[in-house]
Amino acid sequence: MTYTSFLQQPLPHTPIEPVVEISHGVPVTDPYRWLEENSERTRRWICKQTSYTRAYLNRIPGRDRVADRIAELLTVDVTSTPVKVGNRIFFLKRQAHADYPVICMQEGDESDLDCLVDPLLSEYGYGGSIHIVAVSNNAKLLAYGIKHGGEDSESVEILDVNNRTKLDDGLPCGFLHGLVFAPDSKSYYYVHQVIGASQRHAIYQHFIGTRSQTDREVFFAGNDPNTRLGIWKLSDRYVGYWVTRLGATVASDLYLRDLLTDDSPYLVAEEIESHFVPYVVDGQMFAMTTRQAPNGRIVGFDLHSDNRTWREIIPESALLMRSFAVAGNRLLVSYYKDISTRTDIYNTTGEKVGTLPYPESGSCKVFTGSSENNEVFYEFNSFTQPPTTFRYNLKTKEQSVWAQKKVPVDTSSLIVNQSWYVSKDGTHVPVSLVSNRSVSKTKKNPTILTAYGGFGASMTPLFRSYLAYLIEKGCLLVVPNIRGGSELGREWHRAGKGRKRQNAFDDFIGAAEWLVANEYTTPERLAIVGGSNGGLLVGAALTQRPDLFRAVVCIGPLLDMLRFHRFNSARFWLAEYGSPDDPEDFAYLSAYSPYHHVREGVEYPAVLFISGDADTRCDALHVRKMTAMLQARNASINPILMDYRKLRGHLPGLPLDERIEAMTDRVVFICDQLGIAV
Repeated sequence: MTYTSFLQQPLPHTPIEPVVEISHGVPVTDPYRWLEENSERTRRWICKQTSYTRAYLNRIPGRDRVADRIAELLTVDVTSTPVKVGNRIFFLKRQAHADYPVICMQEGDESDLDCLVDPLLSEYGYGGSIHIVAVSNNAKLLAYGIKHGGEDSESVEILDVNNRTKLDDGLPCGFLHGLVFAPDSKSYYYVHQVIGASQRHAIYQHFIGTRSQTDREVFFAGNDPNTRLGIWKLSDRYVGYWVTRLGATVASDLYLRDLLTDDSPYLVAEEIESHFVPYVVDGQMFAMTTRQAPNGRIVGFDLHSDNRTWREIIPESALLMRSFAVAGNRLLVSYYKDISTRTDIYNTTGEKVGTLPYPESGSCKVFTGSSENNEVFYEFNSFTQPPTTFRYNLKTKEQSVWAQKKVPVDTSSLIVNQSWYVSKDGTHVPVSLVSNRSVSKTKKNPTILTAYGGFGASMTPLFRSYLAYLIEKGCLLVVPNIRGGSELGREWHRAGKGRKRQNAFDDFIGAAEWLVANEYTTPERLAIVGGSNGGLLVGAALTQRPDLFRAVVCIGPLLDMLRFHRFNSARFWLAEYGSPDDPEDFAYLSAYSPYHHVREGVEYPAVLFISGDADTRCDALHVRKMTAMLQARNASINPILMDYRKLRGHLPGLPLDERIEAMTDRVVFICDQLGIAV
């Protein structure tokens, strides 16, 4: 099918059935409210939209060549960062041509890999994926979660590692908020809500070999639907109980429990509204916190002392603390430095004793290990280096590569430049530009602009295979660190959340304007990409400045910001976005809600919306309604498409062949719209 013949195809018919609601005295019309329902009529509509989208994507010249290259980039061995308990190392490994990873174990450093769990042999079969939940202290029991597609819900199974047998001690499909084995490995503690069950926030203890009906309740936090309860392993002996209250603000209480005694849990921190990450090391409790320290500090107290007042261990510095982990009686603190990370090593008195030796200009994720083990594992990657997991001995300072994702890309041909630009209100915003060394600065550069801008999440350098393909083809990748993230501190987050969210949109639009003004590209060769909160970001950008972009890829977004809190887990995000039920918040939300700002007769860019049934965080109704609205009101010939898959959730969960097809769709859409030869 040629592009001309595609344009001659009629759009899928979408009935307009207006529903008018009065919110805070303001009439709000929703012409596609019926698409919120997952009815048979909605399913038929989805089928028609899928056929329409496939007619466009399948006719793009060179699609097969793109698919072959995407397959090369994705068909590689992938090994997760491991969990080491005693002499056993547990990890996920996906062979190059496998659809899903399996759980493996290595006994010591020299033994062969042993496959423990294969999701294809589970009751889910094709479409099932697994992950490690917990390992017992004696390394003889493994708890793992099984998900269907990209759903957040999962069932939990327990494996007797020595005998390779699944025990009848698992948990049914539901939402798991923590599982910790007891120190003697004879039981486990858990927080789990079965799908469809009434809200009851409790921690239970299950003894291996007993029926679940006899599980013992050990902590109760009430039935309030706006409360969340979780359990977190702080050491081989101690656990933390988290009680979080959600609303216009988010506040948590932390209880400490010693599992080797019958003592009741006791409150160690209350009304926590700041970032707070606790661990127990060598008889002391430590926590990374931003309370009274916007850039973060480490505090602690002696568990054996009668004085349990928090004292400062590692003070706040000019650098922002990104994360905190422990291993071998050492505290590992990662900082942001020039939009990259650096990890310093401290002893328990707060004295700096070293730094993890990874390259500069990248992102590092350090994983907590055992206090009895001097080894720590961490993953490093950057715009130009695929993920590599290192193994580092804190005592000998020896380092080796544990696993490396060997993506067939010439990373030596990639170059990264950093700059700053000025946003609408005069704020200076940092930006990274990634390209092939052979690409020269010209007005004609095809350009991909992407950002996130929310929840304090930072856009540190990361390697993405499909973006690597586009860079190979001459694209310029641009990543601005807009407000709403925390790259420049906690205030950077606050400056882009709630009633200040327009700042994040202005920063993103400002990046596009800066690219055009400085002759990096033109609107006709500029595509924007965003997922989740980044999907809201590109949705706002395309409705506020449709003239500035040629193509938009909008993945798993929120778009109806006047009703987002009514669906699934989105009610937990009121502290980030504000509440439509609050008159003042409503005014700010209605001022930018993308669904409510699609105008009749405006020439919009080409848009590819991506979502699926399994997304329980950003419900697919947002994509369905926005697709219908844009198709009805768009005055340009640019296509408005919807890539919709039943198994697609908010997190990755598609089998390999579907991921290759999905990435190919994304890439050929961008290439076709920006005129990139494939």
